[in-house]
Amino acid sequence: MNLYDVLFMWWQWSTNSAFQSSAMAVDTTEPEYWLNWRFLLCALWVYSCMALACFLIWKYEGPSSRNSNGDDGGDREEAPSRAGPGVVYLEDCWKPCLEEIHPGWLLAFRLVAFFILASILLVDIITDGRSIFLYYTQ
Repeated sequence: MNLYDVLFMWWQWSTNSAFQSSAMAVDTTEPEYWLNWRFLLCALWVYSCMALACFLIWKYEGPSSRNSNGDDGGDREEAPSRAGPGVVYLEDCWKPCLEEIHPGWLLAFRLVAFFILASILLVDIITDGRSIFLYYTQ
């Protein structure tokens, strides 16, 4: 028995199982659908990430932030004067926040990631056809 046989047997069991319920048969208006531990865990995870993001934005990007322009509150000559928090200049859009990362490496990383994802999309189009885009546009 090889891996293919095991996966095929599992697929047959999962599609014919009496425990599997169809997505159309589930009533999402019932409170039991939403009040379970999986939904509560997911909601806790999403809301805690949102709270952390709001806190970090408030702390580092808010109008009361003293060191929002990167000069740690000091009065130095080489510190660039910025308009204020929340203002993004055109040259800041493609620069990394860390000065140790060269923008060329960042561009190379983005190009490699683009070509890898484009090749995966191309393989999906070749194997499944253009109909893979119909689900997302309907």
